Amino acid sequence: MPFTVGESIRTERVNFCPTCGGKLDAVAIVGEEATVLPETGDWTVCLSCGTVLRFNKDLSLRLATKRECKRQPPEVTEAVEKVAILNKLPKIPPKWY
Repeated sequence: MPFTVGESIRTERVNFCPTCGGKLDAVAIVGEEATVLPETGDWTVCLSCGTVLRFNKDLSLRLATKRECKRQPPEVTEAVEKVAILNKLPKIPPKWY
């Protein structure tokens, strides 16, 4: 299955990445089994640093454990790789948008 990312949707809860402190206030559907809004145990990837995270019951975020990362779905692995590539690209100054 090709890597696909759906529309980005703002979440009610604002989270911050435990690794880099990046603001995480939206989600995008990745893969066939993803739901529109995050649920307990869903995976996410910080777009700032590429850290793999999981949603808790209250939809706060936590670092995925090493054991979980070894069994992460292929869509998560591919998302991490895409974020790593995007983060290496030069940033376009805002005035160029």
